[in-house]
Amino acid sequence: MFYINSVGGFRGMPYNSTYTASKMAQFALAQALQIELKDDGIHVGVVFVGFTENDPDKKILDVDGSWIYLPKRENIHLAKPQSVAKSVCELIEKRQFQITLTPLGHLTEFLNRYFPDLTSWIINLNRKKIKDEFTLIGGERVKDSLVVDRVKQSKVIV
Repeated sequence: MFYINSVGGFRGMPYNSTYTASKMAQFALAQALQIELKDDGIHVGVVFVGFTENDPDKKILDVDGSWIYLPKRENIHLAKPQSVAKSVCELIEKRQFQITLTPLGHLTEFLNRYFPDLTSWIINLNRKKIKDEFTLIGGERVKDSLVVDRVKQSKVIV
């Protein structure tokens, strides 16, 4: 069993609080399951990926609850899904618990572990940039009525 996590799983990030909290919780779950399932011979692993290309047709819920296409990030280098998949296979083959895939991920992990106050200072200093450049805001609205209809049908009317 393995989990696809994120560099956001190393530290809570401003303007991404829910996302990073869920990733940190996922890592804690993997740590617990690794020990709980050891005697059953079940391998548990976590892959900390960085920014990765997504399917251009991937849909997400926007803050107002409407469906939008996930905006493509243009301001950073994106990993290819194939390289992430290869790393996942390596983790499984070697039965590793944890791998981090990007230089930024390694730096974040190191700084947060050994210099947490410095990490907080850097993030605080760059909070405007984080908000402006690394927070998903908006995206093209989905015009596919089937998606909207499925959501409406799933609501229970009392």
